[in-house]
Amino acid sequence: MTNPFVGSWKLLSAVYERDGQAAYPFGPEPVGLLMYDDLGNMSVQIMHSTRADSGEAKPAGHKRAAFAGYLGYFGTYEINEADQLIVHHVQGSTLRHWVGSVQERSYEFSGNRLTLSAPATTDQAGAQAVLIWERIEPKNNES
Repeated sequence: MTNPFVGSWKLLSAVYERDGQAAYPFGPEPVGLLMYDDLGNMSVQIMHSTRADSGEAKPAGHKRAAFAGYLGYFGTYEINEADQLIVHHVQGSTLRHWVGSVQERSYEFSGNRLTLSAPATTDQAGAQAVLIWERIEPKNNES
């Protein structure tokens, strides 16, 4: 059976939902890339589309703002089909407390889209993070 996760995915939407209210932690048009390989490795990068510049000449506050608009982590994954979960075993992350953690995501496929859901982190207690990804199709190498 083919692993439906394998490939690269472009982020379409990142919403935190709580009590019928929506929040957009990475803005209304987030930028992100999610990758799964057939060896069990994964990586994800997400950033606010209007993330602050973090240039060397900027004060520390600008660097902090730039970092706050970015989330990245990598590790390995396993699929729990019975519970419809994908489990990320985090080996490295911009969130220090995630290193060595296990992050479970409910998943649902619909055509070329993948929806991942999990309890939101940080200051969004009680919220559900819902991220929608679209498969990036291989480029046709025909001349």
